[in-house]
Amino acid sequence: MNLMISQPRYMPAMNYVQRMSLCDVMVYLDSVQYSSRDWENRNKIKTAQGWMWLSVPVAHGGGRQLIKDARIDNSFQWRRKHICSIRQWYRRAPYFQRYFPPSSES
Repeated sequence: MNLMISQPRYMPAMNYVQRMSLCDVMVYLDSVQYSSRDWENRNKIKTAQGWMWLSVPVAHGGGRQLIKDARIDNSFQWRRKHICSIRQWYRRAPYFQRYFPPSSES
């Protein structure tokens, strides 16, 4: 039996997804301390100007907070910003139209 234990990630890299596909059991380790400077709520995309961070805003409960207790702060329009950024930088990539949702901004 293949077991994978990992913390949740925002927009995980392909090697993370590949590891998930190869395991029999996947355990999300969300009972550990949340870190705002880690991969649970942010990731990078490649742009013509270099790397760009995409971060999901998290409402901090003060003090130590477990990953499972972290809550998204939806007072920001972060989803729209992320979708627009991905669309802007990757719309000419092969297969983009096949896998990315159509623009609702037209």
